[in-house]
Amino acid sequence: MHKINYKRTYLIIYFLTVIVLIFAVTYIFEIKDKMNVNKISSDKFEEKFKSHETSIYNFFETYKDTLNALARNKTLQDYINYSKSKKEVQELFLTLNDSLKYSFQLRYINKNGLEKIKVDKDINSSLKATSKIITDDLLQDKSKRKYVQKFLNIQNNDIVMSDINLQKEFGKIIEPKIPTIRLATSVYTKDGKKSGFIVLNIQLSSFFQNLQKSTLYNVYLVDNKNRFITHPNKKYGITSDNFDTYLLKNEIGEKQAKLALSKTTINNKDFFIKDLNSTILDQKVRILFTPKFKNLQIEQEESQLSIYVILLIAAVLFLPVIFYFASIPDLLRGKIRKQSITDSLTSLPNKEKLFQDLSSNKRVQKRIVILLHIDSYNRIHDAYGYKVAEELIKECSLFLSKFKYKNSFYKLYRISKNCFAFTYDFKRKEDLLSILDHLHYSIENQSFKVLNNNFEVLTNATISISNIEAPNNTIEDLKEAEVALSDALTRKIDINIFNNENKKNIEINKKNILTVNQIKKAIETDNVIIQFQAIYNNRKDCIDKYETLIRLKVDNKLLYPSEFLDIAKEIKKYKKLTMIVIDKAFEYFKDKKDVSFSINLSIEDISCQDIRKHLFKQMQKYNINDRLVLEIVETETINNYENFLFFIKKAKAHGCKIAIDDFGSGYSNYEYIVKLSDYIDFLKIDGSLIIGLDENPKRQLLVGTLKFLCDSLNIQTIAEYVESQELFDYVKSMGIHYSQGYYIGKAEDGIKVA
Repeated sequence: MHKINYKRTYLIIYFLTVIVLIFAVTYIFEIKDKMNVNKISSDKFEEKFKSHETSIYNFFETYKDTLNALARNKTLQDYINYSKSKKEVQELFLTLNDSLKYSFQLRYINKNGLEKIKVDKDINSSLKATSKIITDDLLQDKSKRKYVQKFLNIQNNDIVMSDINLQKEFGKIIEPKIPTIRLATSVYTKDGKKSGFIVLNIQLSSFFQNLQKSTLYNVYLVDNKNRFITHPNKKYGITSDNFDTYLLKNEIGEKQAKLALSKTTINNKDFFIKDLNSTILDQKVRILFTPKFKNLQIEQEESQLSIYVILLIAAVLFLPVIFYFASIPDLLRGKIRKQSITDSLTSLPNKEKLFQDLSSNKRVQKRIVILLHIDSYNRIHDAYGYKVAEELIKECSLFLSKFKYKNSFYKLYRISKNCFAFTYDFKRKEDLLSILDHLHYSIENQSFKVLNNNFEVLTNATISISNIEAPNNTIEDLKEAEVALSDALTRKIDINIFNNENKKNIEINKKNILTVNQIKKAIETDNVIIQFQAIYNNRKDCIDKYETLIRLKVDNKLLYPSEFLDIAKEIKKYKKLTMIVIDKAFEYFKDKKDVSFSINLSIEDISCQDIRKHLFKQMQKYNINDRLVLEIVETETINNYENFLFFIKKAKAHGCKIAIDDFGSGYSNYEYIVKLSDYIDFLKIDGSLIIGLDENPKRQLLVGTLKFLCDSLNIQTIAEYVESQELFDYVKSMGIHYSQGYYIGKAEDGIKVA
């Protein structure tokens, strides 16, 4: 790959930048000479005023025309004269209110000031909001409102406007504050008598914003009290708290404000103010313009030559700096490359470098990978701290470097905190094992001095070797050595060569990884399901209990607990699975009142505070504890007997029953049965004792003894793995209370309720 010449590239970019900067400065000077923004804006005050006055006139004229047309509308006249077509009038008002962009309220108010028809749309929402009809119970009496008194005096077909004010509803200002104006015209009966008037409410916020848009000017509207209806600064204006206090004099000075009161028009270089034509608004309003750039003083007398000189001097002074920075990328590239392939503690090549070397070793026919693992690293780290542990690794790296050169190892790497790697040109297995035996003996008998030679550390190590029969000459060799190392650490052997058994372990690990994905996916997609296996009451000759069993549904197939529970524990999903089983079992059996059900709990489940808390919470929620049996799996030893006993007592206090599952396998202990007899309701005899019971006298003796013990302790017995008629008959003949197995029924998705 072609390397970039950073020095040349930086210098070219630098000189181009200087040239562009000089041209840019020259162009700016030319523009400044041609244009004085402050003067241009002052010359066009009058023209801008006429444009704004026309905009305001056109804006209100549309609404006036609409009111005039509406006042003469036949549908409205029918309503006024004959009290009919109210619905049509309301629909007409809706249509008009929606069609007028800034209109938000249209009303018909009778001559007594009472609202009769009213449509409204949300003043704070989009201008495209849809109007709605206000029901009669929400119509108001507006007779005492100031603007209504004004509108009652409308003559003929005049259009009358209110002052620009903030919108009020039920006498209170609506938040956020919205400036509005009301337009009204009278409506007459067929006899020529005044019936009332139509009022159109217009929100002015958006209109004011458009009115104020100007590149060169600040635009203001000022009322007859010298208050700012609109102001470019949101702190002022009709919607601000300073509406009555921040006046015209505060903006242009008291002297100029007094002068503005005495004249209809003032035009000077600082501002322009003029009264709006009185035919547009009933309210006296003036428009004020000020240049946006009046404080901008353009320094055109500044010497252009001095600017150019400064630019050239700066360019020369910065040239050495550019040379320095241009060389940094090459230095950094080399440094970063070295750091990326070097271990910072030992300065040995790291795992990344080993990857690179293995990827380029294809021409080397029999180069293998050897790993040396410092087993005692973690113990030393925990006991003496990271400084001692790191100094130990440094000393080990020095020791291995010397050993490497003595015994012709090809290269030494540090690939993790406590693991070194060698590459080695393999010739004979006997020679290799001899060297590694010597290496193992040497490092375990070497006294490493740390902490300035004040502390001696002895260590132990494990060595693994990649496949010597068929070296891959690739990264695959490292993988094989790591698998062999994992196997050696598990089996606690000193030296281990990758073999066929390790290959099997790789396949098992692949399968386990697949199972991990299946567990996670099943949880995420709610494919953790439960099935139920019947338990037959031998004395009542009926099924009255079911055992809840967990399954995972994967691609329309079922995974059974033996296939995934151990892996679920490794990936910390076992607790989640247990909680799901509890939730689904309680939900399923909540309305099956004549059937008992059991849930399997391991000692690990009982020891988990979260599971215990969740279980008792569900007991309280569903209140079906009298039908619940907790089956304690007896294949695990009880490490904390007091906690175990506390759980059983609490469960019994909630009203559920306790069963000991799989008794006769694993850590089954008669002592626990005797100790817990006051709390145990059922004991499930493991299938290993039941299978062949009808034909095996020794098993008959053992099960009979166990049955006698349980009868003496008032514990009912359940026989598992009952899979034939003969075995079922024999179990019943022994007086065992319950039978469970394929003869009774396999696990099913649901139960049969009689």
